[in-house]
Amino acid sequence: MLLSYLLVDFVHVSVFSNCNALCVHFVQVALLESTVARLLDISSTPLSLTDPSSQCQDIAQVHAVNILRILVQDSSLVTAISRFYATLTMQALNGFTSPVWAMRNASLQLLGNTFVKLLS
Repeated sequence: MLLSYLLVDFVHVSVFSNCNALCVHFVQVALLESTVARLLDISSTPLSLTDPSSQCQDIAQVHAVNILRILVQDSSLVTAISRFYATLTMQALNGFTSPVWAMRNASLQLLGNTFVKLLS
């Protein structure tokens, strides 16, 4: 068991210590793709308005949409995130049906930022 951990550490160190700029780019793109996919999963979880006080609470879905908006705004990620514009637009449009105002607001901001990037 210990040998397998050492082998994994050795492979990890030898692969990433010899990484060139292209390898780093592929790792960054893979991380961005997995991050966007996870944020889309979180933001698409249905919200229910069972408690009126939930309008004043922090909601994970709203945070996920706001993080997606920030990723769209980031000019250094424009080429990497451009492949998600269609999915992000659909997610923003689906967010308008939420019973929670914060989700509708975050979705509107995401849609606006996505349109700005699409049209520029």
